[in-house]
Amino acid sequence: MILAYIALIGRIIMLGFERIVVKKLGTGANPSAALMLFVGLAALFLFPFAIAIILKGNIDWLFLKYVATSSLIYAFAFLLYIKSLAEGEASLVAPLSNFNILFLLFLSIIFLSETLSVSKVVGLLVLLYGATFLNKQKNIYSSVKALLIDRPCQMMMISSLLVAVGRVIDKGNSTSASPVLYSFFLYLFIAIYLGFFMFLKGTAKEVFILFKDRPWVSLISGFINAYAYLCLLVSFKSIEVSIAEPLSMLSMVVTVILSSILLGEDIRYRIKGVIFMFVGACFLCIA
Repeated sequence: MILAYIALIGRIIMLGFERIVVKKLGTGANPSAALMLFVGLAALFLFPFAIAIILKGNIDWLFLKYVATSSLIYAFAFLLYIKSLAEGEASLVAPLSNFNILFLLFLSIIFLSETLSVSKVVGLLVLLYGATFLNKQKNIYSSVKALLIDRPCQMMMISSLLVAVGRVIDKGNSTSASPVLYSFFLYLFIAIYLGFFMFLKGTAKEVFILFKDRPWVSLISGFINAYAYLCLLVSFKSIEVSIAEPLSMLSMVVTVILSSILLGEDIRYRIKGVIFMFVGACFLCIA
């Protein structure tokens, strides 16, 4: 249990930095090329550990069929994630990536037989209320409307829905496989799908051009992507998915602060939203 929470804390910190790094990687670049670096380098970072586990033997390879499915879902989710961060303000769209908890709660109850408590419902309502401060308008209705009609926000929310579906598949099938192997093959399958798509479009060379132009940003994004997701899978071993995923959203505190320091974004109203969302996450934690 202690290891699960340590892994979750590590994920929170890394995710906070990830949104800023991905924005720098994807801005002005081909989203598919940015995604290939994001997942391809993540697979490379995990490769040595995956090989070590494979050499030990006694592996049930049944999990690969689930990875093949979830990786296709994540490919579309990550593509929208990168495009949203590249086009929108990080302090606005990044917190919306945590909207997957709304979908995740219901999917977990339906497919994973997890429980729905009063604390979880209260937590979700507070989180949604906090989201209305991200694009503050004259009233709550106008604030929600402003989020819904904003293109980067739309892409992030669709991405969140797809991630929720992927998380349910992860939780249902990653418990029988090594988290390292599951993470490695997930990113490998995404890279294969994406590579085939880019080869057909004749845009594969853009991956190398982008890496040459932004080598350190590419490497950092791949590193964070690899180990932030690995930490999530480790936490799934002992923590309910509808708890682990919402707690991960505390990373938005890091992201919002960094977006002000590094990107010069105005976070005065958004920091209020982050505080409300933090309170909501606390309700989910004690549920």
